[in-house]
Amino acid sequence: MNKNQYVDFSNTKVAFSQKSNRELKRTIWLFRMMSHSWLIDILAPLSTRLIRWKVPLVKMIVKSTIFRQFVGGETLKESLEQIDGLARKGVLTILDYGAEGKSTTKELDLAHRQFMDAITFAASHESVVAVCVKISALSANELLMKLQDGSTLTTDEKTWYNLVRNRLDTLCASCYEHQVKIFIDAEESWIQDTIDALEAEMMVRNFQSV
Repeated sequence: MNKNQYVDFSNTKVAFSQKSNRELKRTIWLFRMMSHSWLIDILAPLSTRLIRWKVPLVKMIVKSTIFRQFVGGETLKESLEQIDGLARKGVLTILDYGAEGKSTTKELDLAHRQFMDAITFAASHESVVAVCVKISALSANELLMKLQDGSTLTTDEKTWYNLVRNRLDTLCASCYEHQVKIFIDAEESWIQDTIDALEAEMMVRNFQSV
């Protein structure tokens, strides 16, 4: 890539040309608020509960602040406007489906389908170069923790673990088929060794299948 294609963030006129003054001021205000750890410790769990309880206006406030700053959209179609806007500025996109800490089979299978849809979407959009996957969206944390502790798995837990491996394997195979890069997100230290082991297994399996 020609060095002239890189964004020079010291040249704020160019680096942030796609943002209005109002948007930049809102971003500055948001990051100032986020710099107060005590405030985040209070608001993060509180807002999660309030959204779950469907308290009026809370979801709207979150969507107009944190969501608007860090999330491209609630769906792939909704994210396309942000993706195309970045592409016009020469910025490529990595899709990251924001799900983790799931535990039921229904939740885990749903996350797997969302990741598969993201891979297909990436394959049809040149500026989307990779999909980021959280293994904690494909497996219950309790199972990952038990594997890291070296505890003996029950028969049911062995079945669940094989489902996790199969979910991840189909994602890696789909990425290879569609020529889309896959990134495995780093997570909590108490499950990271298990995640690393799964990553290594997938790299070997998919390398051998080439």
